[in-house]
Amino acid sequence: MDDFEIVAEYTGTEPNLSPAASAFARLIKSITNADGTFTDTELEAEFQNWEKEKTAGAGTPTAVGKEH
Repeated sequence: MDDFEIVAEYTGTEPNLSPAASAFARLIKSITNADGTFTDTELEAEFQNWEKEKTAGAGTPTAVGKEH
């Protein structure tokens, strides 16, 4: 089995993020309607449920990133 390794490199030049941003914008346009809702009705319903649960628990403090 081959090992998989990630090696960080620094070239000293600023990255060109325009192609990635354009691809991301195209993806968002393809899955949403003009009013901001999802084109997939099941996904929209799931998002609405998630948003409702998030809003209902907005006053509840949470411990993020801490081990107890």
